[in-house]
Amino acid sequence: MDSRLKTELREANEQCMTMLIDMATRDGAPSFDLLRIIAPQLKALDREALVRVSERPYLLVDFRFQDTPWWHSLESGNASTSDTLTWNAHAHRAAFDLAQRALTLAWHSVDTQRAAAILNLGISPGVADTLRHLPLQEINRIADTHVHAMTPPWLNRPLMWCRLLDAAKDGRMESLRFVDRLGAQLLAADLLTDPA
Repeated sequence: MDSRLKTELREANEQCMTMLIDMATRDGAPSFDLLRIIAPQLKALDREALVRVSERPYLLVDFRFQDTPWWHSLESGNASTSDTLTWNAHAHRAAFDLAQRALTLAWHSVDTQRAAAILNLGISPGVADTLRHLPLQEINRIADTHVHAMTPPWLNRPLMWCRLLDAAKDGRMESLRFVDRLGAQLLAADLLTDPA
């Protein structure tokens, strides 16, 4: 992974974490189960821990990157709009901005650094092929019309998130390396679930 991709990855991760922290600290119940579970840890992150989370070598945003049939249906204009999450009204604009950033990062990465896109962004080869053929304007439209398809990765694995946030707060290199390896293993395992 080159330095440009590392920088873009860190910036997208920081934007994601800032949005999740904001959602966790607002009044009212968090809008999805994972956020309810990790909200106390999110609220306890200081700036240094936020930076450590953001520097992980994998994208903390998923956009159905392991679902080749869904991406094919997007390409043909038949994608389902009943997506995964409902973002709170106050988070919708931030979610759109993050979706646009994550999809642009993915689109650019599959064209210039395919292996890194697959390994570090968790994009299946079939989705990478589809993304590569979409014009940039279509990426922006997808970010707008399918923002609810964007989720944190490991949405149903709160233990991964707890370990990640604990390691970032702790700051010890061995803890961070452990979550880096665990995250890479989970992304690889998720790639095997692509129904294509």
